Amino acid sequence: MNERIGIVGLGSVGAACARALTERGGGRAVLAWTRSYERREFWTRHPGIEMLEGPEAVAREADLLLFCVTDAALAEVAGRCATAGAGRGRVALHTAGAEPPSVLSPLSEVGWEVGVAHPLLSIVVDEERTFEGAAFGLFGSAAAKAAGGELVRALGGEGIELDGDGVAQARYHAAAALLSNGLVGLFAQATDEFERCGASPEGARTAARSLLLRTTDNLARLAPAVALTGPLRRGEAARIESHLAALDPEVAVTYRALSRRLLALVSEDLEPARIDALRRLLDGQ
Repeated sequence: MNERIGIVGLGSVGAACARALTERGGGRAVLAWTRSYERREFWTRHPGIEMLEGPEAVAREADLLLFCVTDAALAEVAGRCATAGAGRGRVALHTAGAEPPSVLSPLSEVGWEVGVAHPLLSIVVDEERTFEGAAFGLFGSAAAKAAGGELVRALGGEGIELDGDGVAQARYHAAAALLSNGLVGLFAQATDEFERCGASPEGARTAARSLLLRTTDNLARLAPAVALTGPLRRGEAARIESHLAALDPEVAVTYRALSRRLLALVSEDLEPARIDALRRLLDGQ
């Protein structure tokens, strides 16, 4: 593992990385820079962190650079770091899942190996978060992905190496957004439906939370086809038809789309006639 890790940006992700690297041990020097005066003052007092003046200074000293700035700031800050001199095979990674390794091209042009180490973790602004058990998507050159894997293990996570072309990374980020953000949308919609059935706002959230936590627990232990329950698992077309009739049309569109995907999970367990009936129902026939 690289001995000197430079963190550029100490927002939610950067702060979590700095905290993990210093608290988990391993004898690594952590260098850092942030635009924020308040954060700079805070981390100056944190044992194990050496705060430097400017990202260029971090780039000069670090064996591995980790950019934890906003997507919009990546190219500008990478350009500043590139002025610090040749990379000589050192590694630079950023944590933005939607941005390709090439956003760090100012660094690759001066000899840095570049890549992405994106935490698959929902982090609320200013929330203290650890990376224990978290997966990270790794993109970039072979050397960058190897170094990223070592860094992720040092943070307590697990690296998942992925194909590096732009389409693959867009699909990866879409999958992450579909699961994380889509789940928030489904939770909000289910809460609304519970309220429309007469539940108080607090009661609706309790109902949705109870079901969500049990379902995610099942998914953490079981394959999706085994974790699936409910009328579609049992092939109950009449019950699903009653659901569609009760929901507002725009919500029913989402219900149909998700149910079509779920139908593929049970296609080998139900009789062909039930599958055909469900497919026709979901297609609006």
